[in-house]
Amino acid sequence: MRPQIKWQKALLWTMIRFFRLTAGIKVKRLADWQKLLAESGLSREKQQTQVGGMVSTEVWKKER
Repeated sequence: MRPQIKWQKALLWTMIRFFRLTAGIKVKRLADWQKLLAESGLSREKQQTQVGGMVSTEVWKKER
């Protein structure tokens, strides 16, 4: 989920820039990892969000 609130957008932008500078990471935006997990045959069993949806804990399970 992409942040919708301005302070969350600013925080995400800052974090991406920080890791690009300090760790040499080349990405300019985050991958849609939930989509990638679903495409790899996993299904989300549980999800809990905090901080307006910006922080998420999830349990993924391999489909049989």
